[in-house]
Amino acid sequence: MVLCDAPTVQAKAGFDEFMKEFKSFEERGQIKVLPLGSLEECYPHYEGWNRTSNQAKSMKGKQKTKLAKKIGEQITQEQFENEMRPLFETLLTAWELAY
Repeated sequence: MVLCDAPTVQAKAGFDEFMKEFKSFEERGQIKVLPLGSLEECYPHYEGWNRTSNQAKSMKGKQKTKLAKKIGEQITQEQFENEMRPLFETLLTAWELAY
């Protein structure tokens, strides 16, 4: 499974090229695209987890990793399944395609 951020206007051409190059993956349902431009924008609006587009763009890699680890340790199954639906559905697809 490949999970992609929604491409920005500037990244759209490269994203389209990627999708063309890996068309067979897309046809098998192995590429999913987030509805927003970053994972950080998809986090639940809880305890300050969610980030705006500008906030996410200004974060360094270590900051993103630290936030992801914190959320991974604290998020409930219900929050993940309901408030991070695109990621949950990607995980379900991965499980289905694994068998």
